[in-house]
Amino acid sequence: MLGRVREPIVATILRLALSAAQIAFQLFGIGVIFVACALIACVVYTHFHLVIPAIFPVASVGFWVSMAIGLWASTGVWLNYLGSLGCSPGIVPSGSRMPGMPELVTPPSSTGYKARPCTTCNAHKPPRAHHCSLCGKCVMKMDHHCPWINSCVGYHNQRYFLSFLCYLLVGTAICGGYILYIASSPQHYPIEVTGHNMLFLSGIVCASLHLAMWF
Repeated sequence: MLGRVREPIVATILRLALSAAQIAFQLFGIGVIFVACALIACVVYTHFHLVIPAIFPVASVGFWVSMAIGLWASTGVWLNYLGSLGCSPGIVPSGSRMPGMPELVTPPSSTGYKARPCTTCNAHKPPRAHHCSLCGKCVMKMDHHCPWINSCVGYHNQRYFLSFLCYLLVGTAICGGYILYIASSPQHYPIEVTGHNMLFLSGIVCASLHLAMWF
């Protein structure tokens, strides 16, 4: 009898602990988003206000071409990052078969697929849907839970996330290459540029982000 009483208590404690962990991780994720925005802004500032004016004469062809490429890359990074943040990954409602998504939820008679109810959130999981323990929901075509967007990468926001990575890869390669060029010939550039802390920080950020996306 005592064991039967303890089981609901233990289950309740575990459920509360999991809920508390999810809330803590969500709050942590909000902080990570602010850090990501700060790092991106740091690289953008360095590229436009320190690197390009130091390498190219103002109003020269190289100056405007570099400005245009930097504007293209930074705009793509910001728009797709905000798209990844604002777009739902494709959460499957509890007890629902996701109406309006026939390409993902098809009748068992046509494909042989039988809907599997999720044992955690009781949602009827479409093909390639997985339950995220951090979000507490099933996500269609879930790839992974990304702390940098504080959400999962799934059916709806995958395009934004992949575009964000592509633009970030190009942007960090361009800015990091310019910073490396300046660092290799510091005698040719003003001391206020070569000795600027923002230049050093942006170089580390560019190198870290660029290498992280390859590995």
